[in-house]
Formats: sequence, C-alpha cells, structure tokens
Amino acid sequence: MTRTYRIAVLECDTPFPSVNEKRGSYGDIFRDLLTKGLKNEALGDKGKDVSLDLSKWDVVTAQEYPNIEDVDGFLLTGSSKFFLSSYICKANRTQNTHPSLMTLGF
Repeated sequence: MTRTYRIAVLECDTPFPSVNEKRGSYGDIFRDLLTKGLKNEALGDKGKDVSLDLSKWDVVTAQEYPNIEDVDGFLLTGSSKFFLSSYICKANRTQNTHPSLMTLGF
C-alpha cells in the first residue's frame, strides 16, 4: 500500500535569478530533490511505497498559507523565515493535537 505524505513547501524567499531560471523556485528544487531521494537505491525497498504530494506556498509576496489540517508536514525554505514566526508557533501548537505533523527548515 502506498503511503502519501502531504508536504507544504513554504517559500520564504526566492533563489538567485540564475538558479531560479535554471532550477525554478525553492518548491521546484525541493520537489526534484525529494523525488530523486525516494528513488535512491540506498533506500532499497523503503521508498518504493512512498509518494509525495508537495504544494508550494509563496508566504512572502502572496502571503498564502496552507490549512494546517491539510498537510502532514512543512518544509521552510529561504533566508526570510522570520516572516513565519506566528505561523510556525501556530503549527507547533497544532502539533500537540497532531503529533505526526513535521516541520523542517532549510
């Protein structure tokens, strides 16, 4: 049975223009990295039954955020993470009632 993890990529910044042109936004970059990581032979069969449902959220310019109930985890990107302090606090409080909620920052 395939396990699907719903990951919200909170784009807290944009890559340098040359990187953005070549590889896309941080959400695109992490989608590519995580998808390749699941296919890595070092995982053996562990990644075979896992799929990712990644959504990208422009939390700086558009100031759009996912519903915490609709995701299994957050991946925060870029150097402007300070924009998210109240949202992260809310997510951490929600983690008390949703212990499987993951928060990662890069």
